[in-house]
Amino acid sequence: MNRRIDDELRQLHCPDDRSVEELAEQYPALDAAAIDRIDAMCERKLSERMNMTEMMSEAATVATGVTKITRTQWIRPVTTAAACLLLVAGIAGTALLGGNKLPSTTPLPVSTDVTDPDSTTDPDKETTPNTETIPNTETNANTESASAVIVTETVVSAVTTDMTAAMSDPTAAASTAAATSTTTVSAVENDEIFEGLTMSDLYALFDRNVRCMEYFCSEGLPTSSETVDEHGFLYPVTSVFTSFAELESFVRDTYVSTAADEILTEYPLGGPLYKDYNGKLCFDNFYAVQGYCYTADWKDVKIFNPARVAPDRVVFDVVDISDQTGMTCDAYLENGVWKLEKLYGYDKVEQDHMSKEAFILEQTLHQLALADLEMDIYCIEDEPLEGTALYPVDYTHAGVTFTDGASFEKHLKGIYHEEAVDYMLNHYIYRVIDNVVYVDTEKAEMDPPAGSYVDWREITVYDIQFKDETTCTFSVYSNADPAADMEYTAAYVNGSWKICTFPTRLLK
Repeated sequence: MNRRIDDELRQLHCPDDRSVEELAEQYPALDAAAIDRIDAMCERKLSERMNMTEMMSEAATVATGVTKITRTQWIRPVTTAAACLLLVAGIAGTALLGGNKLPSTTPLPVSTDVTDPDSTTDPDKETTPNTETIPNTETNANTESASAVIVTETVVSAVTTDMTAAMSDPTAAASTAAATSTTTVSAVENDEIFEGLTMSDLYALFDRNVRCMEYFCSEGLPTSSETVDEHGFLYPVTSVFTSFAELESFVRDTYVSTAADEILTEYPLGGPLYKDYNGKLCFDNFYAVQGYCYTADWKDVKIFNPARVAPDRVVFDVVDISDQTGMTCDAYLENGVWKLEKLYGYDKVEQDHMSKEAFILEQTLHQLALADLEMDIYCIEDEPLEGTALYPVDYTHAGVTFTDGASFEKHLKGIYHEEAVDYMLNHYIYRVIDNVVYVDTEKAEMDPPAGSYVDWREITVYDIQFKDETTCTFSVYSNADPAADMEYTAAYVNGSWKICTFPTRLLK
């Protein structure tokens, strides 16, 4: 019996071609049932290995602050193919040694394109894309020629964590995007990569995103040089869009509804950058970002690895070719249309930026207080009104905006509440007689004490406090002498704020 075994072993290792052919004829390839058994064994072994990998991954440190990029874990098909080869060889060897014959069937084809699985399981090893399988994975929407694109299934795994970390490094963005998958499906630019979505659609969608970055975050839409509102913030838009409705439609066709709402009402500084004003699309300069610039201009981009991670969600990588800056974008299917999850390329930052209403109120109170303080600036002519101590105001040196009695009264009504106007005309140092403004030197302090002069030409408003919805108090100090300050009360009357405080500074 030992001799028979020795003869069979010598026959197994015999280099003679004729003997090999005879042996192959005696032991044909496996039938379908045997292949199914082998496949089931491979799946079970692979599942056990994957479970062990997941247990090890749970104990690992998880990166935060980055967007996870999910891509195909190509080790599954490679490992399965390798395991199948080993099992087939083992079973065939056993059959040869045991002398058992199997029914004749068509030989099982075996792929020779096998990649070393250790290249992805070791995070310290560099991952290199297979240049034969992905010679040109990107497609430029601006080119007319069609090129192959990567279309992958999505398997979330520990391997993608390293890929995500790599994408956070701008210098590694392009190489990482190309190295995340080896499973490819050939497609030309206008072919569907997913149901109802082509590579051209993705390029067009991201191009609209770049335009929104320009409209809302950097350049803004072209406008006229003249404002149309009383506060000087609104500039009519002169081109690209003819109405707010047209701009709104562009934004809502680009982004999902929640993102579109935010962009139209809060970007970039907490208020609407564009609005309809008297039927015109206007740019509100108050909410414009000052000094913003791109880290990348996103004019020449490549899109890699579109992956459908849910029936209504697609992720894809975008790389700016000029400086290799990369990022991952999400698109969602909303009402049958693919739209971006948010405005990419600009992260909205919460800034210490007061509301427009608060800013306008502060500026209004500043102008009112400055106008009130200017009432102290006056010069008088040499000769008084006969028989009185009333001296005419020298308008050429007064530094005020009125030139006669009528303009003086109008000026007062633009600054003061009606009770304060009455005080200014009848009880203060001024009198209006025959349309001429006089200073009553019997009431006015014509020779103030030395050192009492305060320069009120430049002031700062502070400590605005509301008593109710229509009344507030505020203080101002002189920029030349911050220790000198003044307190006011103001009221909102007939659509505008007016000072209620009586000026008594120049009385004797």
